Amino acid sequence: MRTSRVALISIALFACKREQPAPPAAPPPAPARAAPAPLAEAPVKAVLDEWLAAQNAGSFERYQKLYAARFQGVRRSGPRTVRLDRAGWVADRKRMFGKPMTVELAELELVRNATMARAQFQQTWASGNYKDVGRKQMVIVREGEGLRIAREELLESRIVGADHRDLSDALMIADDTGVVLSTTPDEGWSKGAIRAGKGDFTSVRSVDVGALPAALAGWHERKVRLMGQRGPLCEGTVSGFSMIGRVTPHFGAVQEWQGTNGEKWSPDRIAAELWTESAGDGRLLVGDLANKCAGALWAFDAEKTTPVVAAADKLSPGPLLDASLRALRRLPLHAEIQKTWLAFPEGDKGPWSASPNVATVAWRFDHPRATLVMVSSAWGGCSEFGGDLTAIFRLNGGEASPKLTLLSAMSYGDVAAPLSAFDLDGDGNLEILFGPEGLRQERGLYQLSGDAYDRFVLTLQPYHDCPC
Repeated sequence: MRTSRVALISIALFACKREQPAPPAAPPPAPARAAPAPLAEAPVKAVLDEWLAAQNAGSFERYQKLYAARFQGVRRSGPRTVRLDRAGWVADRKRMFGKPMTVELAELELVRNATMARAQFQQTWASGNYKDVGRKQMVIVREGEGLRIAREELLESRIVGADHRDLSDALMIADDTGVVLSTTPDEGWSKGAIRAGKGDFTSVRSVDVGALPAALAGWHERKVRLMGQRGPLCEGTVSGFSMIGRVTPHFGAVQEWQGTNGEKWSPDRIAAELWTESAGDGRLLVGDLANKCAGALWAFDAEKTTPVVAAADKLSPGPLLDASLRALRRLPLHAEIQKTWLAFPEGDKGPWSASPNVATVAWRFDHPRATLVMVSSAWGGCSEFGGDLTAIFRLNGGEASPKLTLLSAMSYGDVAAPLSAFDLDGDGNLEILFGPEGLRQERGLYQLSGDAYDRFVLTLQPYHDCPC
């Protein structure tokens, strides 16, 4: 009975299934969308050629047509830095076209992907008796049917004839990824798939240890001493290596990745695009650490003598802060910026550095070598006026009646954010660690060069967006 009953149930179920209509056939999978090709090299170079030709021909009309509607420019000239939106840039450049100029481009490096191209080159600019040389970076994007310049920045400016000294890396930068062993890694050192890294707009690849130069491969299993703002924190061991790519992409690229213009990009595809875009300044060879400690800012070989560290402590209201602000406002560079301020529609008759829109901060470093005071003022936001000034003084005398000796006055476009000071190279002078700072997340040192401090960037994150 049991067997017959099961058979009858099976027949009934089979009959029910036969009476139901057949389900529609599943549609064939959509073909994978091919990754868009990088911007072609020839049109990108054509923009650069026209940019050069327009300036050397003195044609402002041709020049201004090359810039995107949403644009940011960073102009540097010696110690002065100014950030401008498109309207401010065009107005500023129009004045520049009032005199004949000669512009030259050399050592061009191009990085291209589907949404942008980054051009980096050595620019020589001369007009009359003035001449400067420096690295320039441009971001070129699609706008309408053509290509336009979305960002232009002179990364550094050296006035020809002025004293200048380069500085090699004197320390290892440390962060949550490990310690930076090289800021100029070779693509051939990496291997395997590109994947998303920690943090926004970060990509990472594994490292072929056999391809590393012996000096870098030798860091494996070596100990480093990790330093915080006030001194040693812990020791870590380099357990391996990674290649990191970091970049801040153009907003148009991010919109495309999010699917605004069609298909949403996969994380792997975005990581591959970021890797391409980070080529050059955005790539780092990092030593992975077996153990880490919170708050690490820099590191060095644990076998070396630990330098004495002086933290950057903010000045409280009082005689020293008052004296520091007076000293800052007596500087010739402050007076030069004041002229621009007085011509600005919102400028009043007072010092530009005393405006409510200006961030002014002062720090003190108490070190056995010397006591230093650092003061920074910078105008925030996007506007035609751009003023920033950083001064470093040596402090003599008591705090009640301080005497300040100027060591350096600089203008770099952002309020300096010092962390600590130390004599790392043993020359008797203090280096000042700063960063991450500004749009490019720059990290580096202020170091005495000749008889004045200069600012040396050790690591940065390429910035391709328009903040204004």
